[in-house]
Formats: sequence, C-alpha cells, structure tokens
Amino acid sequence: MSAQQWESACLREMFSLAGGRVSNRKLDLFNLWCCHSLRPYLRDRRSLAALRFADRNVDEKHPDPSEGEAVRLAAQHVVDELDRWVHTAPRTPTEYRNRRVYLYAAHVALKALSNDLPSRGVVPTSQFAAYAYAWANDDAPDTYPDDSPSCEKLKKEHFGLQDAIFRDLVGNPFLPVEFDSFWRTADVLGVARAIYEGGVFDRLPILADALMDAGCAADAILSHCRGPGPHTRGCWAVDLVLGKS
Repeated sequence: MSAQQWESACLREMFSLAGGRVSNRKLDLFNLWCCHSLRPYLRDRRSLAALRFADRNVDEKHPDPSEGEAVRLAAQHVVDELDRWVHTAPRTPTEYRNRRVYLYAAHVALKALSNDLPSRGVVPTSQFAAYAYAWANDDAPDTYPDDSPSCEKLKKEHFGLQDAIFRDLVGNPFLPVEFDSFWRTADVLGVARAIYEGGVFDRLPILADALMDAGCAADAILSHCRGPGPHTRGCWAVDLVLGKS
C-alpha cells in the first residue's frame, strides 16, 4: 500500500497493515472515540462509569487494578442484563432496534475497558458502534434494520468517519514525520496541552502558527493542524508535540 492509498483505506485494511505498529494507547483512544460517539445511548450509570474510568486512565500506565476490575465487572453485568432484555423484546421493528442500540452501546463501553482483548477489540468495537449509531438515527424506525436502505447508508457513513478518526490517531505510516525537539517551545506545548486536555480542536490552527514561529516547516504537521479534520483526543500531530505514542 502506498501513502496515497492509505488515505482512502478502510479501518480493517489499515489495521491489518499497521496494527502491530500502533500502540495500545492509540487503540484505546479509538475505542474511547467510538464510545463517545454513542454517549446518548449509554443509559446505565455503570456503563457511564466505565467510560469515565477509561477516559481518566488512558494515559495511566498502572491504574488501580482493583478499581478497574470492579468497573469492568459492573459494565459486564450491564451487557448481560441488556442481552437478556433484548431477547424478551416484542417483535416489532422499533423495539428490535431500540433495545439493540442500548445493548451495542453497552458493549462498546465495556470494550473501552477490555485491555486483555487481542488488539484491544478494535474491530468488533467498530462494528458495534456503526450498527448502534445507524439503528438509532435511521429515519425509518418501522422497518427492520436489514431492510432499510437509509440504515445501510448511515452505517457506511459511520464506518467512513471511523476510518478518518483512525488516520487522525495514527497518522500515515508510509509518510513518517521527523519532529525537532527545538520546536517544543513553551507556547507550542501550552497550546498542545490545552487541545489534548480540553478537546478544543478549533485551536489546531493556532498550534500550527506556534510551530511555525518555533521554526517548524514540516508540511505534514502544519497541513494536518490546519486541515478540516475530524480530530480526536490522541491526534497524531498533537501527540507528536507532547511526546506521546
């Protein structure tokens, strides 16, 4: 695959080629993005606690194992309860959709904590997230999802957004970028930290300006910061500035 082909590859293609070179933290951040995309459908406090724990500890190398296990078990109980609830649903298209949306969203919240899964469970998380999003937002609620063209369109849109988010997290491995430590001025670090900690991605052009003032002329970094996005926590350009992998 070439650098140009990477920009149009789907998640599975990118993951099969670069998965072994992507850090667990980046995979965790992808799962977190999927979880946040389903935030309106996380109705149980235990699933929300899982999301908060994963958010808080994504940069922590050794979070409290007892707390983490308690949160994970509680999130697993939500999935088990919703799974039983799904199978007792009336066989109407609306109820079929709604109950599975909540179940799939709970699955994604659980997978945000499942650090023991191969490759952090990124591929199944991607599937759960796209299906839940599409089924929740389809404008034909009286139709079963598999029979709804608009539902299929929404799934493809969400998969496409996931592809873009994965690229934002990992960059382009076929175009490695060198970063000069002299570019890490106080201004550059201050803007980058604010973006990372506050999710204020509209400040990325300001980061590009600060980098240029520091002497950076790396087009890949500057154009990414000034590009349309989408961006998420763990954006490769911001991580490069902050020295995160």
